[in-house]
Amino acid sequence: MSQIELFIPSVLLGSLALFAVLGLREFVRESSIALKKKSHA
Repeated sequence: MSQIELFIPSVLLGSLALFAVLGLREFVRESSIALKKKSHA
C-alpha cells in the first residue's frame, strides 16, 4: 500500500510537468511565429 501511495503522486507530478513543458514549448513556438509575422509586416 505504501508503494502505491508513493507512486501515485509521482505519476501525477510527472504528467503535470510533462503538460507544462509541452504547453510552454507550444506557447514559445506560437509567440515566435507571431513575432516573425510582426517584424515582416
